[in-house]
Amino acid sequence: MLVPTEYVTPPNIDDLMLWNCNACSCWGVDISYHPTPSVDISPPLDGDSSETLSKGEQLIFAREFEGRVGDKRYFEMLQKFLHISDLHYLAERNAYCRLDRHGDVDDVIRIIEIPVEAGQMFGGTIVAVTREVLDRYATLTGSTIVRTFDFTRVCLSRFGGWRDSHDAAVTQMGDLFFRTHIETGYASYIRGCQVIPSQASKEEIMEEFRPGSGRNEQYASFIAHDWKIVDARIAHAIHAAIVFHEIVRSHAGDVSSNRKLVIAFNFPLHMATGDLILSGRPSLCGKGLAAHPSVDGVEDAQSMDIRHAANGDRIADG
Repeated sequence: MLVPTEYVTPPNIDDLMLWNCNACSCWGVDISYHPTPSVDISPPLDGDSSETLSKGEQLIFAREFEGRVGDKRYFEMLQKFLHISDLHYLAERNAYCRLDRHGDVDDVIRIIEIPVEAGQMFGGTIVAVTREVLDRYATLTGSTIVRTFDFTRVCLSRFGGWRDSHDAAVTQMGDLFFRTHIETGYASYIRGCQVIPSQASKEEIMEEFRPGSGRNEQYASFIAHDWKIVDARIAHAIHAAIVFHEIVRSHAGDVSSNRKLVIAFNFPLHMATGDLILSGRPSLCGKGLAAHPSVDGVEDAQSMDIRHAANGDRIADG
């Protein structure tokens, strides 16, 4: 989660150690009847035991919906964070992504499922965010990252509750502070927070938007082929084939009006010269073509070449 920097500079460790929020916290409706009836929207961290964290902004939301096919649980990210960072969810990658400077898809936020292994009761989910992107958002919002953690290990066959008093003192190691308790061979836990200042500066972010401010840009020369020209040649050749078809029909005096003439063409493309050559080679398999419901038969099968007139080629006589 993110907390306005002013509330964690310096951090109130005793207050932060009172945290009781998790990713299941969400927006809700708050109704009060005293002293005056009122209804309002309650933010995710509202009411957290830590006053510091109650002023923060939650980034990850664990949700559940019975209408989903398969796994009912899923995770969402704060929409403001996604919009500012230009991130989009791709189901096939199970990640929030964007294009990098090379045009490749970059998994900025990865959702990693940990399956339940043999002999274990629980699996888990890891949501990993690229540090640079998170730092950028924290700087833009004037916030500091606060990471909470709580790891508990127990022997399930014997655990029935904590045996010893565990009012352990808080241990501080730089920006990391935690409380631990160990009951050897029975159970243990570690619980605490970590305050992580952003490593990005507003000057660096402003530089991103300055015209011509690319970092270590390199340039290369290349030749681009415009395939639309080839498409135009193909269209021209097809038009010539249709004209040829009509010429044959007009000269086929023995073809009755209720019969259809079918001509099959091959279209070899010669890229070296740029010439598109159409070989009007009617199929000799008249029975196969005549089997089609819209074809009565094949008559006057001939072979001829039609070349692109624009390249100085002529239309051969049939």
